[in-house]
Amino acid sequence: MSCAASTTAINTCLPSFATSSTRPRRALLKPSHRHGRAASRVIGVSQMTWQQRKERRMTCAVQTGIDVLRDNHFADLRGRRVGLLTHRAAVSSDGHTTLDLLLNADGVEVVAVFTPEHGYGAQMDAAVPSIIDSETGLPFHSLYGASRRPTAEQLAGIDLLLFDLQDVGARFYTYITTMGHTMEEAARLGIPCIVLDRPNVITGTKLEGPIMDPTLKSFVGYFQFPIRHGMTVGEVARWHAIQEKLDVDLRVVSMVGWVRTMWFDDTGLPWTPPSPAMRSPTTATLYPGICCLERSNVSVGRGTDHPFEWVGAPWVDENSLAGILEERQIPGVSFRAIDFSPAASLYADELCHGIAIEVTDRELLNSVQLGFQVLDAIHRQNPVELDFGNCIPLLGDAASVSALQSFIPVDEIFDTWENDLGTFSEARKEALLYADRVRLGAVEE
Repeated sequence: MSCAASTTAINTCLPSFATSSTRPRRALLKPSHRHGRAASRVIGVSQMTWQQRKERRMTCAVQTGIDVLRDNHFADLRGRRVGLLTHRAAVSSDGHTTLDLLLNADGVEVVAVFTPEHGYGAQMDAAVPSIIDSETGLPFHSLYGASRRPTAEQLAGIDLLLFDLQDVGARFYTYITTMGHTMEEAARLGIPCIVLDRPNVITGTKLEGPIMDPTLKSFVGYFQFPIRHGMTVGEVARWHAIQEKLDVDLRVVSMVGWVRTMWFDDTGLPWTPPSPAMRSPTTATLYPGICCLERSNVSVGRGTDHPFEWVGAPWVDENSLAGILEERQIPGVSFRAIDFSPAASLYADELCHGIAIEVTDRELLNSVQLGFQVLDAIHRQNPVELDFGNCIPLLGDAASVSALQSFIPVDEIFDTWENDLGTFSEARKEALLYADRVRLGAVEE
């Protein structure tokens, strides 16, 4: 069945069986130092008692896919040999990882774990090895190592693929690419897929940046939609199945209580960094724009306490750059001149000069336009020193890079994106699962 994604909170079409697993349980949230599994902690949740967790769960505005699946006693997983694509950032509203919940659920048999970039612990920056986890005995197949797709051998014996990944809403954040690759392999082998949905942390309303040029398709640009796409992971899965006409039995366990206008901190859910540099929802707000500079010779703050909030290089005049950007009166942000020395990454242990970006009104901010404004300002200040030709795979649009290199005014570049964004806004409606606002009877809030 193609593109059969459920629009309800839980799809009950998959058969359920009253079998029970003989696999021994383990304590929930038991720490492990293998595969980076203890390094990432749930902010504000890890030290809670059981009663405190219960109370927090009851007060969360949003229940994620794993919460809904648990409330339905994991019925759709029983009797299935489950392959789980996940990481440590996939937690329930009371702070348990999806993996721990499944390993402790009656009648659920997880036979393999697949991990995206940064590994299960969401802490690794280099290629991630596949391992046999000594705590669970399960194979942890890395999809950011020797292969970026699951192999037929790794998928052998799996009856159902379950996806639970915390994305951040930007096209080049690679977790959705890994999900797309895995869906394609599942379609080839006839394996059903279920996506446990999670919030788009930067809302589901804003569409920003150029549409991906399909001739530039890559691991950091796999989908033909804008940089800031405004979809949840479940909606991206539906979009991919529809656009590629995948012959896959795809189900989405939808969230309860999430609406498109919500930012992550509106949900009441605990923040767990989904990657090493994604430290906070503020980081995620700036990421779709400032990451556009990532493959240039400008530091985007990696190796500091403020990734994607600090930008600079040893050859930048920080006061001049801050002044130029302040004069542009870019909505939603302010700038100040700073000096910083990254502890790692580009310009490690070198003194950089640049700007600190403060978000003053995230509703007004167009993050991708911000990234282009910063790149343009640095280029006009340092046309010889700046090299940003390698940014094309991230931006997904060579014409926009060429225009910047030719000193075309950024507003003219932004205008070239508008028609495509309007077309995408209409096209994506078929994949969407959630309303723009909360409805109370006939009243919208």
